[in-house]
Amino acid sequence: MTAKKISISATLIILFFSQPTLIALTISRQEESQFLKEEMIWRKKRDQQMRALTSWLTIAGLYWLEEGENSFGTSIDNKIKLPPDSAPAQAGKFIVNNSKVTVVAAKGIDLKINHKKIKKAELQADDSGKPDIVELNDLRLWVIKRGKRLAIRLRNFNNPSYKKYPGSHY
Repeated sequence: MTAKKISISATLIILFFSQPTLIALTISRQEESQFLKEEMIWRKKRDQQMRALTSWLTIAGLYWLEEGENSFGTSIDNKIKLPPDSAPAQAGKFIVNNSKVTVVAAKGIDLKINHKKIKKAELQADDSGKPDIVELNDLRLWVIKRGKRLAIRLRNFNNPSYKKYPGSHY
């Protein structure tokens, strides 16, 4: 082969192999731009979720229930001890009887379910698809069922982790 034919062959080989690379780089830059747009949308949505009252940052407790009476309030004498200054010392009791849970408010205590005052109510657990949520000041309590076990999940709108959430830093 002559030097001229080798030079032309080398040029064709370089052009052949470099062209897909340029196309691939163009596609990957477009994909990267799309990824960054989607990432920013996800970050904004995630931040909104973390600041919502239903954020996991408001979760403040899980209390397994026993058959019979399970008292709740801020006093250390309660089976379910609520955060300090969040509720009365003796707020009420959850009564478990044959896998059914009833909440009973202590005398003079206003508990609510669905914004309606109650003194006593049988509660639907989360496995029903729509659990009854007991409202007590800035606390929300509801029954969760895991297998055959029952528990009270506590949400506190004044949970320090929630109140002091600085946002995510990426």
